[in-house]
Amino acid sequence: MMMYDDKPREACGLFGVHGHTDAAKLTYFGLYALQHRGQESAGITVCQDKHIVGHKGMGLVSDVFSMKHLEQLVGTSAVGHVRYSTTGSSILTNAQPFFVRHQKRSYAVAHNGNLVNAHILKDELEQSGSIFQTTMDSEVFLHLFVKNLNHGFEGALMETVKRLKGAYSFVLLTSEGEVIGILDPDHLALTGEQHEGIGPLQPLDGFHQGPFEPVAQVFDEKMQEDLAVHGGLENGARLLQFVF
Repeated sequence: MMMYDDKPREACGLFGVHGHTDAAKLTYFGLYALQHRGQESAGITVCQDKHIVGHKGMGLVSDVFSMKHLEQLVGTSAVGHVRYSTTGSSILTNAQPFFVRHQKRSYAVAHNGNLVNAHILKDELEQSGSIFQTTMDSEVFLHLFVKNLNHGFEGALMETVKRLKGAYSFVLLTSEGEVIGILDPDHLALTGEQHEGIGPLQPLDGFHQGPFEPVAQVFDEKMQEDLAVHGGLENGARLLQFVF
């Protein structure tokens, strides 16, 4: 018989900011608004002088981060994560965002969902020499991405996503300050069911902020409300649209 507890259970929450001097603090508020998505661990990484630095820990957002932590995370691009484990143990090693260094560049990824072929991809990567530090699907994505960098940055993303199967969403931060959102082709990680895509994000200048919450429309009233309360929208941020 399957046992259920009465703890709040949703799924992981992802948040990304690009082009704002208080990126880490805004990401903190975003994760605070997304706390219902996961209560096991929380983490934020920023791009700082062409390097990725971060802080993460077990517990709630307000327990993991102090003002001192946020003041040390200086940068204009950031990604954050709150975790409810769907794969991998609930330990600090598996807290996200997860980051790697490769050929003088760094990459950090936060992930929600499940890759149903992760074990196949992991076996393939280990056979070619990859060494894994965690039991997370997120690390499989990063290893595969790095392996495909011979196709160039955008080509590597395209080749990697072609190999993934399942319901997933990722937000990727690079040491160049780029922030990229990735969603499974059927958009299952967004709504739990397939629906018509909203379309590509148009290149815009200035400050962008993205809460990755499973909503069927571009704007979710509750998310906008939460971000306004916790400091996101009052700083000029707006949810633009999801990238398919």
